[in-house]
Amino acid sequence: MVDQIEENTGHLPDELSADTGYCTEDNIGALEAREIRGYIATGRQKHGTSSPTANQEKRQGPRTKAMRTPLTQRG
Repeated sequence: MVDQIEENTGHLPDELSADTGYCTEDNIGALEAREIRGYIATGRQKHGTSSPTANQEKRQGPRTKAMRTPLTQRG
């Protein structure tokens, strides 16, 4: 996604948001390496839960866990 943005605009974005399909340790690490502030959903919100991060998802890597913090502080 970032490569396509750069190709289309000639610039890297300062921030990027993406759905849970992009939530991998590698993708989060690539954003960090390019110094792009990322907001990637770490899970899907299920009916009856207070937020997408209310239930612990299968994704448990350190970068994914760190991504949950800014997502729960917004809103």
